[in-house]
Amino acid sequence: MDYETLRNVQRAEKNKSRLSEIPEDFYKKLRELIRNSMKKYEETHDLEDLRNFENIVRVARDVFYTRQQKIIMKAYRNVRTQEYDDNGMVPEEKAFYQELVSVIQKNAEFFESMVTNGKEETETTDSTEVPEEEVDKKDLNIVMVRILKNIPRFVGSDLNEYGPYEPNQIVKLPKKEAEFFVSKNLAEVI
Repeated sequence: MDYETLRNVQRAEKNKSRLSEIPEDFYKKLRELIRNSMKKYEETHDLEDLRNFENIVRVARDVFYTRQQKIIMKAYRNVRTQEYDDNGMVPEEKAFYQELVSVIQKNAEFFESMVTNGKEETETTDSTEVPEEEVDKKDLNIVMVRILKNIPRFVGSDLNEYGPYEPNQIVKLPKKEAEFFVSKNLAEVI
């Protein structure tokens, strides 16, 4: 996959109300494109390579969130009509769709049982609670550093934007970026 292919997918998603057809390995190839673009910038530190990387990430985000929005609406409609259809989705999206359908169904069942049985109190579980093990794992991927030199705004490996940073600023960064900046004497671990 290259940038132009990604842009074509973006255009197709913007121009259709339904999911456009993408290859089964789309996200694998997209990950490779992002990784290769970031690697190229890390090797050259060329501004043009940075712009290319940021453009790829911007378009990739747009494609991802546009498709995600379509899948969310499709799951909602499918639960309401009881007609389930995951056509046009790649495996990662099918898993997301099935989870959504399950959550929406449970919520609809809660409401319907309240309406049909007249229950005033119902037991609900907080599905947003994150197990402690997961919180700990996430924290292991974050490193606190002191910035030693000016660092412009950049997009991290987690696809979030960071910076710009100035000397003596203390920030939390993904482990990969923190290690990179430390290796280039742009930051030090606290």
